[in-house]
Amino acid sequence: MSESELLKKYVNELQVSHDNVYVDLGCSYISNIPKEMVDGSSLSLFIEPNSAKTNQHPYANQQNVTLLNKFATPDNIQQIIKDNVKSKEITILDIDIDSYDFEVLKSILEIKKPYILMAEVNEKIPYPIKFHVKYDHVWDGSHFFGMSFATFCDLVKEDYYVVNLKQNNVFAIRKDATNLQQDSYNDIYNQGYKEPRTKGNLSNFHYNSNVDHWLNLTPQDALQSIDKYFENYHGKYDIGI
Repeated sequence: MSESELLKKYVNELQVSHDNVYVDLGCSYISNIPKEMVDGSSLSLFIEPNSAKTNQHPYANQQNVTLLNKFATPDNIQQIIKDNVKSKEITILDIDIDSYDFEVLKSILEIKKPYILMAEVNEKIPYPIKFHVKYDHVWDGSHFFGMSFATFCDLVKEDYYVVNLKQNNVFAIRKDATNLQQDSYNDIYNQGYKEPRTKGNLSNFHYNSNVDHWLNLTPQDALQSIDKYFENYHGKYDIGI
């Protein structure tokens, strides 16, 4: 299933009544949230800092869509949510900002608990390594971005079941909104990224070839190797097991 198909599946399986409210941070030209869902939503909030993308966005003039041309940060995201979503529950939150995703998501979860989370993770950082980039770093096209799968799981574990990892996109559903359960975090990571990658089935991640060896190291050795690899970024990230 594609990411869009998974989102439709999980929305259909929600065990709570809900308005269709969608929030996409880093929406680019085309959101992972399917068009038919956006068209039928009571509110869809899209945030994209690249003006070239927002100017040509297919939802730019859609009445039920708010499209903001700005960076979402840990400092402004709560106010953005309060101003635009107000008291509504969020059905889906999709976050992919290629930088300090962890701190923005953490800030949102302090005021809202969306029913479904979809988040990009830094797939090459193996479970159980916890890693995230701190606020103020702008992605430079390198391996240094975002948060690891383990960090996402640790952030949401109290309120969410992590139900899927599709390559570099993780899905979680609020525990009180589903009958779904979850496999172990290790199994989800292995099935979603590690095993397909090591078996050569994810050729689209060819740019990870120089760090694929991290997948086969012990957690302690992986931590040391990753920390060494990112030595030029020291002070700009947190890492641990």
